[in-house]
Amino acid sequence: MSLQSRHSARFSENPVSATHSPPRTPPGSQMPANVVQTPYRASATSENMTIKVADDMKNVLLQELDGFVTPFDPARLSHLLSNAASDQACREFLLGSGATLYDRERTLTWTKIPQPAKRESHLYKPLIEIIKAVHQHFGLGATRRVFDTHHKNVSTDNSDTLKGKPDILVTGSGVHFRGKINEKLKWYQCLTVFEVKKEVIRRKKKERKRSTQDKESGDESDKDGEDSELDDDSEEEVVDDPEEEEEEEEEEKEDGTAADNEDDLDSGAMPPEEETEEEVHDKYEKKVLSQLAFYARQTLSQQPTRSFMYNVLITERRVRLFLFDRVGAQLSNWIDYHQSPESLIRIICLISSSNLESLGIDTTVTFHHKKIHFSLDHANNPITVSANPIPWIRPNGLRGRATTCWWVTGSDGKSYLLKQQFVREGRTREDEIFDRIQQLENVDLSVLGMCSHAQTYGTVSEARGMCVVPQTFHDRRLYRILLQEHGEPIHKIEGKSSLDVIVALRDAITAHKILWDADILHRDISINNMLYRKASAAYETLRGVLIDFDLSVFIGRDTSNALADFRTGTRAFQSICILESYSRQQGEGAEKRPTLLHEHMDDLESFFWVLVWIVCDQRGPEKDERQLNPNIMVRENLQTVLKHAAVHKRGILADHSSLQLQPGWPSPVTTLARKMAGFLHEFVEKKRAKLSQEHKASTVSELREMAPNDYKTVLGFFDDAIAELYAIKFSASDKKADISAPQVKPSESDASTRATSKRSREADVVEAMPDNDEVAQHEHHQPPPKRPRSAASTPGASDNMPHGLKD
Repeated sequence: MSLQSRHSARFSENPVSATHSPPRTPPGSQMPANVVQTPYRASATSENMTIKVADDMKNVLLQELDGFVTPFDPARLSHLLSNAASDQACREFLLGSGATLYDRERTLTWTKIPQPAKRESHLYKPLIEIIKAVHQHFGLGATRRVFDTHHKNVSTDNSDTLKGKPDILVTGSGVHFRGKINEKLKWYQCLTVFEVKKEVIRRKKKERKRSTQDKESGDESDKDGEDSELDDDSEEEVVDDPEEEEEEEEEEKEDGTAADNEDDLDSGAMPPEEETEEEVHDKYEKKVLSQLAFYARQTLSQQPTRSFMYNVLITERRVRLFLFDRVGAQLSNWIDYHQSPESLIRIICLISSSNLESLGIDTTVTFHHKKIHFSLDHANNPITVSANPIPWIRPNGLRGRATTCWWVTGSDGKSYLLKQQFVREGRTREDEIFDRIQQLENVDLSVLGMCSHAQTYGTVSEARGMCVVPQTFHDRRLYRILLQEHGEPIHKIEGKSSLDVIVALRDAITAHKILWDADILHRDISINNMLYRKASAAYETLRGVLIDFDLSVFIGRDTSNALADFRTGTRAFQSICILESYSRQQGEGAEKRPTLLHEHMDDLESFFWVLVWIVCDQRGPEKDERQLNPNIMVRENLQTVLKHAAVHKRGILADHSSLQLQPGWPSPVTTLARKMAGFLHEFVEKKRAKLSQEHKASTVSELREMAPNDYKTVLGFFDDAIAELYAIKFSASDKKADISAPQVKPSESDASTRATSKRSREADVVEAMPDNDEVAQHEHHQPPPKRPRSAASTPGASDNMPHGLKD
């Protein structure tokens, strides 16, 4: 295993990484630091399967950012802006190409920006003219283009149906950007966006009809809804032209800020009378934040190798800078860019900088010949792997790991899986899990997805210029790991047999047992973390492999930090006890409940929900004329809100004897599902009763004592099903006899018959019929050598690396 650290990959000497100002207590900002308090933080990643409308995504992003929106440190912001453009450079612009745009002698304003602006759209053209002028003056015009996109949907390269129309879009081009810039704009070309708003506001129509006497009386109710954040001392505008008003309302509708009815708010209008001024400000700024967060989400999802991006909120008088990264968001105070024209110039230079690393763009990643190319270091030797730029798995939210996977090819022509994540600092990295696994002896490691290379990059705290990182800061580090290539995820059953599916699932459970015996708990069993191995003539079926150990933890013999936590794992496949940990953490119920550990049975239950996901929502591989039965489908209920998902799962387990599968699944699979459901039902109810009556949770020692029998029981269910499926597949009596013949359990055989060498999972291995423990195997009818602990000296290990990875 090789782990390289490449901080220079993203963070060279630039305004983002070079500034290390100590955190200070910033002045108060009217943007709420904690957007909305919710006991459970939704995420766009976990909710993505059900989000089809942009407004729903914006609401989820608000919850995702809850508690993670902070002001820029003033010293930090000052350093960023001063490095973007010097005082001398700003003066030269204002005296030269910007002389016709800014009046330095008389009005001290940007002359083409109307004040006040009657309509938001009146601001687009003059702002774009200023941005283009700055680009040209500072030598950015060749690679930066500016577009008015307030009427144009910016599209994605995948099936994402969420639509967004930023007011002004700035694109980048060059080897570090994908595709050519044309009128059909893509989010993967986006450098930054400007969201344009008016300073002035309109009142409700009925308020406009108030008498002049009421207005002159100074009635405070007249001012209750004025948004001082965007109105300050500006006088209220009254829109008299019906056609102009209709056009403005259409703009608001397209912008997503239109009111539900004519008496409700637009983006800056009067609130209902019962709302306070503070509530109005909060509502408005949440709307603005969610909109900018949505644009950041669209951009970073389509540019997954990018670590952060800047966005700008601007009115006819003031400007505000936002930054979005994988920890949260930062924002500046409002800046009057007429009083300080240098501030606007510097912001434009900062967010359009030719220093791509200062914009969160990884310069070790390039695009050409319709491919994405990653430059990696292996033992100080540069290597390159290439892939289709559209990832196999892409991030959907803003905060978090942002897991992205590509199928890549090395210069030697061999294929691998490249996984990228923003991992939490202090957490066990996946390559550390692999280091522990590689030391195992006398186990079949072909059921575990192994690693060829790992590399770390910079942290979010470095990108933010933090020299002191508080313990409360959820820092993350960019991390890439090169894994051996496998086949499709377990739920992709087209072209597979029922036997393929069940054998692959059993292999994954065997892998989980190997990890548990090595004091490792996986904690993220899901449909994407179990893959089919590539077909091999050595096996009569496809085989399975367990991957993705980034949430795995080491388990101590007597202690564990693997607490049951509803935030860990994938909602649809979490166990009932993990889902119910939400209520325990929130203190729901009259009695205090004991702290539970995330245990092996939680993951074994997750394997069951993976099976249910497959067999209840897809027609089986066997011939069956019946159609898909919608009454059996469970997908929507498995990934609903926590409490409802737990209740639904308890119902499935309780009614295990009548569990129904979709047509096309043979009876042994139905029997397997029902047996597992019954076993899990008994376990869950006993555990709940113990918690209720004894107020006591199992210890690590108790779990270790119970685990062997639990694995034996579950693997036994699979063995029975596999034997029956083989019997169906092969009707010849001699074949049946071979299958039913007793096998020597690996635990009872000589250790050498179970030892494996470090090899790729495609190695030819002939396996005995699966039994209740690990898989007995031999290679060419001879016991293979034990796995050496040194990867460098392992026969065949270096052969599985791309050119340049070999030592």
